[in-house]
Amino acid sequence: MGVSRDTYYRLKRQHDNGGEVALAPISRARPLLGNRVEPRIERAVLELAIGEPAFGQARIAAQLAAQGLGVSPAGVRGILMRHGLQTRRLRLRARASPRLPGQLAAQDSLAVGRMGTLGEVWQQTFLDTASRMLFVRVYPTRTPEAAADLLATRVLPFFDGHAVPLRRVLTDRSLQYCGRPERHAFRGLLEARGIAHGLAGAAEPQAQLLVEDLHRLMLDEFYKVAARRRAYRSLDELQADVDGWVDTHNRQRGCDGWWCFGRTPFDTFEALRPPP
Repeated sequence: MGVSRDTYYRLKRQHDNGGEVALAPISRARPLLGNRVEPRIERAVLELAIGEPAFGQARIAAQLAAQGLGVSPAGVRGILMRHGLQTRRLRLRARASPRLPGQLAAQDSLAVGRMGTLGEVWQQTFLDTASRMLFVRVYPTRTPEAAADLLATRVLPFFDGHAVPLRRVLTDRSLQYCGRPERHAFRGLLEARGIAHGLAGAAEPQAQLLVEDLHRLMLDEFYKVAARRRAYRSLDELQADVDGWVDTHNRQRGCDGWWCFGRTPFDTFEALRPPP
């Protein structure tokens, strides 16, 4: 079949250790962070673009130059494209997007794939759209009980501990999220806590798109690497490494979210939440 013996046994070892996920190619592309403008200038560009959605890149550059902040129109466009704000419609949408933690969140599931002896692995993902705080747990199946478990064990204790109410959660229309509250674990938990349940659609596509972007990021940066690095014997072992990646994302990694301005999701959550 045109595959050498060395290549065959190398791929076989990867599959035996990590399953199908270990065979996926790893993206090596990395952004050239040294070419970016200073964080304070980037924050000023984003604040002005969202505050004045009708301003184009040249006018934003001119306004900032008058304030002593040097950035070219091309540099402004690069910042706007990196944050998904390159058109007036997108900037208007960002201006109307939730600015308070808990105001709007999105939950979705990810089929991680088969990972060695673990078999099929599914991930439940919860994202607060204002702060970009991320919560993740892995499960052997995709069920309403798994969706409710993530809320009950990770999400709600965090929001309750910071005295921030969770008001609305968007999901897709799959059976793991939809059903009669009296017979459905996920819907029943939302009903009991007074949390509104919305179905993602054309009016609010950005919430689910944010989760899908995070899924691609986790597959590239975590799962494809972890499946090659070690052979997991239990979901608890995998969950421990997932927790480490999520903690780094929430507390150490600067975010390009509309209201993050380069801050970490946790710092954004603390900055945006109403005072107690």
